[in-house]
Amino acid sequence: LKVLSLDQSNTSAWILMARLYQIEDNRSAVIMALTKAFRLNPKISELKYLLHLAKNIEDVKQVPITIKVRESGI
Repeated sequence: LKVLSLDQSNTSAWILMARLYQIEDNRSAVIMALTKAFRLNPKISELKYLLHLAKNIEDVKQVPITIKVRESGI
């Protein structure tokens, strides 16, 4: 993940990073990524909920972080 570059102001990118860190079972990195996403877009109440779960649930892999992919013309 160290070589993955992302737009620091893109909420979706931080959510994707949170999911990748979750797969690695890296709780502190999940919390960091979700915190950045929430600070960028605090109107998304689901982010606040996911952040709460990441901080409080025993197994961070149980946090329901979902990624939706949209196809667009290239």
